Amino acid sequence: MVQHAKSIQADIALATDPDCDRMGCSCPISLQPDSPWATINGNQLGVLLTDYVISKRKQAGDLPKDAYVIKTLVTTELTRSVAESQGVRCEGNIHVGFKWIAGLIDACGPEGFVFGTEESHGYLIGTYARDKDGAVACLLMAQLAADLKAAGKTLHERLDELMLEHGVYLEDLINVQMEGSQGMANMKRLMDGLRTDPPKSIGGLEVLAVRDYGSLVRRTGQSHTEMMQAPKSNMLMLELASRDGSPSRNAIAVRPSGTEPKIKFYLFGHEELTEGTQGALVAAKETLKNRFAAMKKDLAGPVLDRASA
Repeated sequence: MVQHAKSIQADIALATDPDCDRMGCSCPISLQPDSPWATINGNQLGVLLTDYVISKRKQAGDLPKDAYVIKTLVTTELTRSVAESQGVRCEGNIHVGFKWIAGLIDACGPEGFVFGTEESHGYLIGTYARDKDGAVACLLMAQLAADLKAAGKTLHERLDELMLEHGVYLEDLINVQMEGSQGMANMKRLMDGLRTDPPKSIGGLEVLAVRDYGSLVRRTGQSHTEMMQAPKSNMLMLELASRDGSPSRNAIAVRPSGTEPKIKFYLFGHEELTEGTQGALVAAKETLKNRFAAMKKDLAGPVLDRASA
């Protein structure tokens, strides 16, 4: 598809899944004629659209007084930072699946709903539906790409601008297949082990706390626990320290898939920028990519070894 888009000198390539409820996107990194293309992942698309929808509603003067956007727990926290910087509340204490976003629209009040996003390429604007809509997401992306081109920018360049403003957020995903009855037993063993005896560190970062959404308990160390306010689900969130050991937005979420025989590890990395330069941005991205590589090495070894022990 990208090759065809290049051959016709298109500005953007958009795709949906067969039932047209998810949207994917690829586009040139810059507006130079020979620019390489790159795909934008689901988290990043959600950030771009969150920023765009709020900005356009503000420009039109019809942003609700109690405006809010919705994301899931495993969707990038950059969405929250972008929304809150524009005075819009972010609801994000819900689990994977657009049914949770749909339910929260009604619980919080449809009149204030601005945008809903999840990392798996699901997006919704408006209250005409209670599910993700790939067709409308494509229209929004096309309009955003056109507006940016008129301003001499690409989607990638706008995403970099947002990271220069809010800090660098990157995410990654590991899918581990565990098929059959033995796979189910291994998944349970892995989740139980992480609940009762989490690793001391992952990827060189200390594990500060474990949020258990099955029991709704947050554990720090062996003895200290506190109750959480959240919907129940078989998911764990490992809170990781920053490089200096202080609390951070680095984290790993672990959950068995609800539809396939596999367990998912969602990796979240965050770096503040000490200076707002392109060089600092590139360096921070490289730091996070190296951190993810170290996390994956630890997860592939000591952590996953527990599943078959």
